[in-house]
Amino acid sequence: MLKPVDYNMGLIPDEIFQELEDVYNINIEKVLPYVGVNNKPIFLNKRSETSRKIIIKIEQGYFMLKEIPWYIKTDYIKAILSLQNELHFINGKSPKILMSNDESLSVNLLGKEYFIQEFIFGNGWSYNRKQAFYAGKVLREFHKNTKKFITSPLNFKTETIMENAKGILNLLMRNFKKRRNGLTEQKQKLYLLFIKKANMLIKRYEKELLTLFYGKDRVIVHGDYNPNNITFSTENEIKSIYDYDNVCIDDPIHDIAEGLVDFSVIEYKPFTSMFQKMHINSPQKELFTAFYRGYFSDYNDGDNRLINMIPSAMIIVLLELCCLGLIRNDWEITLSLNYLENLERFHSMISSYLFELRESSAVN
Repeated sequence: MLKPVDYNMGLIPDEIFQELEDVYNINIEKVLPYVGVNNKPIFLNKRSETSRKIIIKIEQGYFMLKEIPWYIKTDYIKAILSLQNELHFINGKSPKILMSNDESLSVNLLGKEYFIQEFIFGNGWSYNRKQAFYAGKVLREFHKNTKKFITSPLNFKTETIMENAKGILNLLMRNFKKRRNGLTEQKQKLYLLFIKKANMLIKRYEKELLTLFYGKDRVIVHGDYNPNNITFSTENEIKSIYDYDNVCIDDPIHDIAEGLVDFSVIEYKPFTSMFQKMHINSPQKELFTAFYRGYFSDYNDGDNRLINMIPSAMIIVLLELCCLGLIRNDWEITLSLNYLENLERFHSMISSYLFELRESSAVN
């Protein structure tokens, strides 16, 4: 999900640190520039425009201080942090959240909401099959664990991948209207063509997903399950999962499709979460297969519904990311249109991959 931009972006103010020491009863020994969960430096011009993070060293070790995005409501903040806290005690993949003196998971300082979470050093995404396999496997465990909380009083919102894609497309339309006068007439036509085609494709594949019983099963999904929110061990297993800002209730295919796209189709620019390109014409089959086998390693008959939805669900995610790439200037409008024109072929390729995987499983 693309987050609204905070035009008041800046550094965490120095006066916050004294306040933190008081409300958490800690001694901050060192403040470090935020280097990303994958030990990669994030330069100021590449930082999030929605929240600020920094690493602090205290007696208990290294922790990440994060300002909660301004658009998340207080009640939802409590639900998100409570879920992370519960998951930490279940499997440890969600880093521990430090409690304040009054046993709160977050604190309000100078009009902003903050929380402190353990910072687990680890390796980053290296386009490795074993990493992709464990990413899929741990996602399956995540869904099994979060399903236990779906009827809890945490009160998460429901949000589908189709709603996400429509929301990003609307944001692109608003963005285009603001920039329109600064674009050439030819570019204006290309943007309008892209918006029209993307809208038609979202409607088409939404209809397909609904006929395949999208929403029949529901869990609490992560909502942003990508390599930049994960740390890996030297053995390429998952050490930790971060950034639960987009958790919501939806069909498990929400995370599965996002994961398959983010691990086998997206190539990121070095040291950032921005996109280099999307391998729509040649999805990385080995990584796709590894993630798929990780998630469905304990296959059951109910998984057929999920597997049948994968090609169409991945296209919905790709449409969202095509729009996001345009909004962030990750690529030009001509490239985005090229992506759209190849989505049908992409659907056929993914369907072919799935057929081979099913055949292979039947033989074995």
